[in-house]
Amino acid sequence: MSKNFDIIREDKVREVAIHVTQRCNLHCKGCYAHPINDDLAKQLSITDLRWIDETFHPEKTVLLGGEPFLYDYLPEALALFRNITISTNGYFLEKNIKLIQENDVKQLQISIEGKEEYNDYIRGKGSFKKAIEAGKIAKDNNINCYFRVGYCEKNLKDIEWLLENISDKMEIPLALLPRIEEPPLSIKKQVWLFDKITSAENGSIVAMPHFWQYLGKNGRCNAGSERLNVTYDKKITPCHLMWNYTLGYIGDDRQIINRARELFIQSHKTIPNDCRFCPNAEVCKGGCLVTPTHLGCPLKANFRLGTYINMHENVDINKLRDKVETMTNLVKESLIC
Repeated sequence: MSKNFDIIREDKVREVAIHVTQRCNLHCKGCYAHPINDDLAKQLSITDLRWIDETFHPEKTVLLGGEPFLYDYLPEALALFRNITISTNGYFLEKNIKLIQENDVKQLQISIEGKEEYNDYIRGKGSFKKAIEAGKIAKDNNINCYFRVGYCEKNLKDIEWLLENISDKMEIPLALLPRIEEPPLSIKKQVWLFDKITSAENGSIVAMPHFWQYLGKNGRCNAGSERLNVTYDKKITPCHLMWNYTLGYIGDDRQIINRARELFIQSHKTIPNDCRFCPNAEVCKGGCLVTPTHLGCPLKANFRLGTYINMHENVDINKLRDKVETMTNLVKESLIC
């Protein structure tokens, strides 16, 4: 009998993503957080933050926006939560170094979208250089960080360049996630991506359940069970990429929210038809519920870590094992996807 990973603990959630503010200095293409203007930007109150902590007691927390460093109550949020990841565009990092170092911030997630031309097309002119500068500032101040990169067909060629010219040289890992508004990669191209990431240094990852299954781990979607998301307008959803499924609101009775979580798991965490004959399906269940990456899953071509080893001569198995553990530790220490 397979192990059930979608267990709801009554008063504790392993990971909570909190969109603390809608305010942001950038206007990225495809972003869901744009206010009509900054004066109308929504944000959570200190009372809201306390309710989240007292209701769910999260073991790990990621603060998102908008831009979290523009949140009026960021010092209070950092003092309240544990094992914090801050997702940032990097523009306001330098003036907040002391605040980060004085609190339980485990990682910074710095967002880029590819090489400078493509990144600045998505995020705005100058944003690539600012993000890379933020990575350097974090390293200089002994703050752990990684670059979060949205990948798709349009910027796939950028990934190899980023691995060689940014990640390797700066010794900062990349965490790759598919852009949810773009079509999924084909099996052939996902195999190429998995191969490149496995060969890279510094523990870069594809932050998708089927990548962890490829590595021999229990890769799965945590949405609704081990992970929840809270938006700046007080809505509770299964994950920070799934805004259209409401589990409740700040202030609702926890039992009602947990019942909604159970219904979500029963209705959404099912195995896609084209994954039913995969030996990993009972745990993976097709992976991410927001992006149809399972359609191009390399496991369909039987591409696994053993296949990677056979493809490459003179693979140092011990070094590869250590690399996989480094990848795993990145995910254990922070909330990424």
